[in-house]
Amino acid sequence: MLNHIWWSLPFIIVFLLARKLSQKYRLTILNPLLISISIIIDTLLITHTSYSHYFSGSRILNDLLQPAVIALALPLYEQLHQIRAQWKSIISVCFIASLIAMVTGTAIALWAGASVEMAASILPKSVTTPIAMLFHKGLAAYQPLVQLV
Repeated sequence: MLNHIWWSLPFIIVFLLARKLSQKYRLTILNPLLISISIIIDTLLITHTSYSHYFSGSRILNDLLQPAVIALALPLYEQLHQIRAQWKSIISVCFIASLIAMVTGTAIALWAGASVEMAASILPKSVTTPIAMLFHKGLAAYQPLVQLV
């Protein structure tokens, strides 16, 4: 396990450097997350490293995301008065954005030559994993891909 953990360290450094670059130049294209993901993908392809091998090392970081998401509940609760005042707009935007993401993701998959099953697996990408698993049961989708996306 310790051997795999070293995969995370260079990418954390890349993210921090990309963040400094983004703050310095203030360009949308220099989004730290976009730069980090691009470098991770390129590195994994160049080194012929499987995603499962990489993920086994970054599992600690992935596990830390869950409490981080929960920690967002406090600032959200502090803004509850704003949320109550704007709830119709918030619900509308979330619904429309999810619908657009589902349609465009599926359309791009089909356009790129994915099978119907593969496209169905991409369809629920804008919802949480438990809801996506419910979609999977109603569609002819690949369960591992539904969980991953």
